[in-house]
Amino acid sequence: MSLKPYGGVSVLILAGGRGERLDLLTNERAKPAVPFGGNFRIIDFVLSNCFHAGFSDVAIFTQYLPRSLEDHMGLGRAWDLDRLSGGLAYMHPYRGFDRSNWYGGTANALYENLSALEEADADHFLILSGDHIYKMDYNDLVARHETSMAQVTVAVRPVPIEQAHHFGIFEQDESGGASAFVEKPSEPKSNLASMGIYVVRKQFLLEELRRRGPSEPALDFGKDLVPNWVDEGSINLYSYDGYWLDVGTLESYFAAHRDLLGSEPVFSLDDDSWRILTSSQPRCPMHIGTTSHLEESLVSDGCRIEGSVVRSIIGPGVVIEEGAEVIDSIIMEDTHISQNCRIERSIIDKRVHVGKKCRIGGSGVGEINAEKPQALFCGLSLIARSSVLPDGFTLGRNVRWSLAAGDNAESRFPDRTIADGASAI
Repeated sequence: MSLKPYGGVSVLILAGGRGERLDLLTNERAKPAVPFGGNFRIIDFVLSNCFHAGFSDVAIFTQYLPRSLEDHMGLGRAWDLDRLSGGLAYMHPYRGFDRSNWYGGTANALYENLSALEEADADHFLILSGDHIYKMDYNDLVARHETSMAQVTVAVRPVPIEQAHHFGIFEQDESGGASAFVEKPSEPKSNLASMGIYVVRKQFLLEELRRRGPSEPALDFGKDLVPNWVDEGSINLYSYDGYWLDVGTLESYFAAHRDLLGSEPVFSLDDDSWRILTSSQPRCPMHIGTTSHLEESLVSDGCRIEGSVVRSIIGPGVVIEEGAEVIDSIIMEDTHISQNCRIERSIIDKRVHVGKKCRIGGSGVGEINAEKPQALFCGLSLIARSSVLPDGFTLGRNVRWSLAAGDNAESRFPDRTIADGASAI
């Protein structure tokens, strides 16, 4: 079987996860639609990889809160996916005469759309996650898969052993083949993590879905299919040594932003050979005032900076007034930071208004958040989209704030203080 250039691969992007560990960032949007790096969304990275590989037959499997994602992607023009043949398709859960099901697992999402997969003009399916930050040449991955003659190829890379319990982990035999696989093991025996990137021969995947799909409504790649494929000897491993980060937690999301900074960043957005494409609207150039101070930061178009910005990512249209300090933080689109505020180690979502003389976050870890200990435990504070923080409020570390203008914050918190680990929702 020969691989047809640009026509032999159909891309299936799984973008339906709830993203609960991103907490307030995914209350009103799908995880792949969360802003990243100022101008971009998380989904932009996998779509840009598809563009550079020349893969133009792309299906997005959505589920939770898809509107923000679809508003951003539209017809896929930014990634050359607005085509009469192939192009971009959205695959939603639906009700049918024969069966219907809210997607119960990653593989179940494909089974529920089995008829569409059967019609795909492809030799292989390239199955991707929509919430990872990386640059990869998928052509090399598919070529290695073809050469191996395996039914399935899985991209893998080492992760720190202390983080291995967050991933699906492979063990290898003496020849480097896959000898075992455990999804999120409590006591990992290896640090070789699945990247959630699969190339599967079309007929093999269809047969597996037909065989197991009807009786397993929660069918999942990591929990169900991959362990069996390892036992059957169907899997080839593709080692990847480039930058890759799953930004499914606030800690990893923040760490990925830190990797963008510096004169020689760990992960560069300024790479003409591999541009990250997006559909963001153009804005006027940023304005840097005479009282401003910028240091080791990324500032997007449309911003007006009169204060100090240090080691931070500033999204489009942000206003930072005179005397305000933003340190080690992520400030998203059209947020307004008023005079004499100090913001440190915080993530502030879109269209937030921070009043004068507010204090948000700080150095160190502090008390873990009482309501969301799995999300806020490393000292970050989080402000939800379209929130309003009145003048003079102080928010500690690991704080969650999601109060709008009419939510009576002053009467609820007369001392204008939210302690470490507390929530104002």
